[in-house]
Amino acid sequence: MKKPLFATIFLIIGLVIGGAIGVYYGSQKIGRPAGRFLVLGVAVSKGTNAMQLYKYADYLAARDALLDYANIMQDIAANPEYGDPRISRSDMALTFTRIALLEEAQGHKDQANEFMRRAVEEAKFTRWEDPTDKELRRFVEQVDKYVPSPKLK
Repeated sequence: MKKPLFATIFLIIGLVIGGAIGVYYGSQKIGRPAGRFLVLGVAVSKGTNAMQLYKYADYLAARDALLDYANIMQDIAANPEYGDPRISRSDMALTFTRIALLEEAQGHKDQANEFMRRAVEEAKFTRWEDPTDKELRRFVEQVDKYVPSPKLK
């Protein structure tokens, strides 16, 4: 009678240890990538939302959404596990350019100049050779012509 009880106890201990190892291994191999995909998914969602608000909403809503997107891209650029930071920094450069254009349209020249300065600084960290505010402005205006309109019902 003691042998089956002894074997059962070892079996339970083995299952608990095996389960703990499995959970740990799974969290390391599956959990981290899933967490990265979640952050990147949030960034895509915020970027899409920011772009729609930039094109169709009022100044404050658009500016806040673009700043929120720039902040998450800054976090992504600072973390090498998300890949090449030049990609995030190029998004930040274009986002700061869009904010500068918004500020300009509102007559906020100082803020517009500051955001263009930040855009040029971010663009320097990408593969853009010697970026200027004129080049960034022209590029953003050209790209934004082709951003599709939302399908409203």
